[in-house]
Formats: sequence, C-alpha cells, structure tokens
Amino acid sequence: MKIKSKIGQALAMATVLGSVATVGLISGGTASADLGTGNTISVNSGNNGTTFSLNVVAPSNACQGDTATGGYRFHQYITTADPATLGFAAGAITAPGGAFVQPLYSTTGSPQINKATAINTGQLIGLSTLNFNTNTLPGNGAYNIGFICVLGGVTTRHWVTPITVSGFVAPSTFNWAFGAAA
Repeated sequence: MKIKSKIGQALAMATVLGSVATVGLISGGTASADLGTGNTISVNSGNNGTTFSLNVVAPSNACQGDTATGGYRFHQYITTADPATLGFAAGAITAPGGAFVQPLYSTTGSPQINKATAINTGQLIGLSTLNFNTNTLPGNGAYNIGFICVLGGVTTRHWVTPITVSGFVAPSTFNWAFGAAA
C-alpha cells in the first residue's frame, strides 16, 4: 500500500515509532515492535510510595538460551540510559557517561539485583511488589524501568517500560506516570 500524502506518511511513521517507544523488547541489539513481549505494569501512575509490580508476558519471560547450568542472572532497574548500555560489576548496575541507574527495590527494601532464573527454563522468577521509596532520583524527566538478563556481566536481553517523573522534591518525593515524557 502506497501512502500518497505527506500527512499520511507522517502519521504512519508516528504510529510505528510510538509503538516501538511505548514498550519494546530489545534482544541482541534488535528492537521488536511486538508489544506483547514487553513489561506489564500493574499501576499506571503514582508517587514515590505507590506499590506496583512489573511482569513479563509469557513466553517471552525468559533469558534467551538459559539452562540449569547457564549462569544467567536478572535485575530490575530504573535508569536514564539506554538499558542496552548498562553494565554489571560486583553485583552493581553501572551506566555509561554518568547516566543515572539504580536497581528497583521491593516493598521490603530489597534491591532487585543478581536474581537467579528458574532452573531449566531461564524464566524470570521471584518477582516482587515494588515501589520507589528507596530510590533517590536526580530529578524530573524520563526514565526506563524493567528487567535485564545478564550472562558473565554482559547484557543479553532486556525489557523496557518508560515512565515520566514530575513534582520532584529532593531527595525522593515525586510523582510518576507510565509512558514517555510528552
């Protein structure tokens, strides 16, 4: 199908880009616009104390190629960086160029880092109820939250959910909403 008008072309491109930006799965550096493989978030907006959970839709809720002895680990993160550029050293998440990154925390205050996948399947397990009470953000703006699979410190697959932070008061009072900043 050929789109003749410039407005029609622009709308078609905006639709494609919006679909990829909303929630996408990135694996091996290749973006997928299949929204069914992304995170699902249980609450669409809240404040720093709002409880929520992230889940990944089956069958894409696994670290690719994991086995009982594969050694994959997963983390849940919040960052201003592209999740594909995150690194892992000594159980800590690192971001390039001074970008902000922290693990997400469970409602019990436990950082969601270095978690084991299910034996034989590589599935993400031990998913916790989360909130931002223990996250100290740098300010208002766009962030990515999600899951990331790691093998030997190298990112092998990640899931991204964009959120927008507003009403920030240092160090940890803010509002957030599902979706990228307008």
